[in-house]
Amino acid sequence: MNKFDLVRAAPNAESGALAPIQDYLNEIHARVSKIEGGAPADYIPELGKIDPALFGIAIATVDGQLFMVGDANVPFTIQSVSKPFMYGYALQHHGRMRVLEQVGVEPTGEAFNSIVLDEAANRPFNPMVNAGAIAIAEMMQGETLEQRTNKMLELFSSLAARKIEVDEEVYKSELATGHRNRAIAYMMLNTGMIERHPEEVLELYFRQCALSVTACDLAIMAATLANDGTNPVTNHKIFDTQYVRDVLSVMNSCGMYDYAGEWAYEVGMPAKSGVSGCIIAAIPGQIGICVYAPPIDTQGNSVRGIAVCQDMSREFQLHAFYNHTNVRSVLRRDYRADLVRSNRLRTLNERTLLAEEGRKIAVLEAQGALFFGSTEQLLRRLTELSRDSKYIVVDFKRVHHADSAACKLIVRAVRAMAASDTELVLAEAERVRSSRPSADAAATADTARSEGLRCERRRLDIESQDRAVTAEEALWLGSCYREAGDWRRARRWFERAASDPATRARATRALETLPTE
Repeated sequence: MNKFDLVRAAPNAESGALAPIQDYLNEIHARVSKIEGGAPADYIPELGKIDPALFGIAIATVDGQLFMVGDANVPFTIQSVSKPFMYGYALQHHGRMRVLEQVGVEPTGEAFNSIVLDEAANRPFNPMVNAGAIAIAEMMQGETLEQRTNKMLELFSSLAARKIEVDEEVYKSELATGHRNRAIAYMMLNTGMIERHPEEVLELYFRQCALSVTACDLAIMAATLANDGTNPVTNHKIFDTQYVRDVLSVMNSCGMYDYAGEWAYEVGMPAKSGVSGCIIAAIPGQIGICVYAPPIDTQGNSVRGIAVCQDMSREFQLHAFYNHTNVRSVLRRDYRADLVRSNRLRTLNERTLLAEEGRKIAVLEAQGALFFGSTEQLLRRLTELSRDSKYIVVDFKRVHHADSAACKLIVRAVRAMAASDTELVLAEAERVRSSRPSADAAATADTARSEGLRCERRRLDIESQDRAVTAEEALWLGSCYREAGDWRRARRWFERAASDPATRARATRALETLPTE
């Protein structure tokens, strides 16, 4: 099945259907096509042969709708746009703390291929520069290079909802000319940031950069990030939501290299550019965007791609710090039972009782989404009503979502009201789609328990072999116990690893991540 069989097509303007997004894309494509400047990257010979007139735009929504214009289905190589997704894979399979040992999250203000490490931590500054991406590439799982390559292809195929392959000509071109990346890799081998042979690590990295994709593919990949890590076409969960937050944060601060600050100021969308001329952007909860136009500026960013994203950010108010919410809208209305009554048929005695005592019953109708700000507004009004009410009914019928912050605040309110003279009734609360903190806590506890058991099984397996634990095994056990939250055992194993010169630097960095006793 072709992936586009799974994607809902955009409305056809010629059929008379409303198609404002498609109309906008057609308009901006025609307008930005006239912009000149920049040139295709030629330091990779195969990229220098690309037609500079190619220009495509694609937008994918978080429910699988796809809009496209121009050369959105023309294949090109992904280059550095692969970096956020490899970073997401590393976080998903190794955990945040382990990845932070290998790569930082600080912007550099330097060119993407700078031969420089963070002097304090002796690691690459972030995973969006080449040094960080090479270190992340080593974290792809697999015993052999072939296994790691296959896992990398599986990752990107799942993100694009179709089979993704390597452009062998571009791969060979990068392999033959990537001497600066070799210098970076050997420098990191010298500092202990990578452990495998640099040529083996670089072979996977060059293949990762040479993946053949289209603007439509990358829009779907970006929409996967916008959709909390779930592919909107296949509904397959690829990254945990907590790690999507990490990926988008680094994209926002480091994704556009030494143009990142100006980009954040003007455009304000988490984004990543590649020297093949593509830019992706993800707007959480809304859309993924990809623009492909090969001519790039001196900072390595697509000239037309920047122009399109600037226009879209202004036109549709997509800047991350544009406030789309109004917390006051959470309060639909409130009333007393003596003034507003239901349509239920009541006896004369019941109607008389409501007329006399209904003032003691307050009804508060909530609507929209509940998060910290809107829930604070709701509970503030609840507190005001409780001063002269015997009963308060909070109607959640029109609330479509409540995040964990809202749930925690509401639980606190329920506990506080239980100790007062006012009885609180929550109506239709079970209908609200929520991320309940109790479920999150249970899942976290289960994960910690499973990690702890995994550590113990590995330790017993080593001891059963009647031999001493090696420094590498001690380092692994320390990381395992740290993930399980067992700081005491983690510290003991890291200290053992620190006594060996081969693992001292990594173990020392790991010890610094543990809470102080």
